[in-house]
Amino acid sequence: MERELFRSVYETAYHLGKSRHTKNVVFPDWKIVAVFLWAALHDRPTCWACDRLNWPEAARTLQLSSASTMSRRLRRPAVQMLMDMVEQSLRRRLPTDRLMFIDAKPLPVGSGSKDPDVAAGYAGGGIAKGYKLHAICDSNRLPVAWVIRPMNENESIVAPQLIEQLTGNGILVGDNAYDRNYLYDLAGERGWQLLAPRRENTELGHVRHSRWRIIALEWMSQAWRNRLMEARKGIERFFGHLVNLGCGLSPLPAWVRRDRRVTQWVQAKLIIYLAYRIRSLEPAA
Repeated sequence: MERELFRSVYETAYHLGKSRHTKNVVFPDWKIVAVFLWAALHDRPTCWACDRLNWPEAARTLQLSSASTMSRRLRRPAVQMLMDMVEQSLRRRLPTDRLMFIDAKPLPVGSGSKDPDVAAGYAGGGIAKGYKLHAICDSNRLPVAWVIRPMNENESIVAPQLIEQLTGNGILVGDNAYDRNYLYDLAGERGWQLLAPRRENTELGHVRHSRWRIIALEWMSQAWRNRLMEARKGIERFFGHLVNLGCGLSPLPAWVRRDRRVTQWVQAKLIIYLAYRIRSLEPAA
């Protein structure tokens, strides 16, 4: 299955990148992206993918860049832009929906990690050190917007970065961490009705509330609450599917540290996940 998934992402990277020319380089951007995705697909460091012995026999004649070249090129905006294009291209090949869910998944690292970008925060009912994947997915369990932040950043603080990426209109469902007036206003102004249960032990008080929050409170006080909270499990299933996939997002390996590397690694896993979902929709041969 891994080779079939790689063929899909390889062809996408090649077709999107073959017309892009970067000056003064031996290896085109699409080949840098392909080598990095091959490493991520097998949960190996980038230097592993730079050894042709770790490629299928038919591909061992390919000229591969060195590990130092890969490290340098992966920092370039042009390569990151191509990674974004590959992700967006695969996403457009899948059906869309107007019911969205927002949540965060902890990505813990060892407590002894010296990574200066990590922080300690709540994770799974306890305290852990690491990062968080904040994401919006639709009811088809497909990622629509996402961002990596340190573990200690609250979901409601990061949420505006995700909501601003939404287009069109629809319903966005979250847990009570997203029950904030400014999030209702931001979502409403962009054509989205945020729905989140009211935080426990809180009263409305005599302050101005977002009109979209008032609408949400009316919805959540009716039979819709149970139906929406049950539907919200879709994002938990998305996180679970992303992790349980054989080549999916397992715990962050030791060589994936610092914000840039973690973001690129998670993006590679999301690209692989999208390729898997596309393959699962294709008719059997």
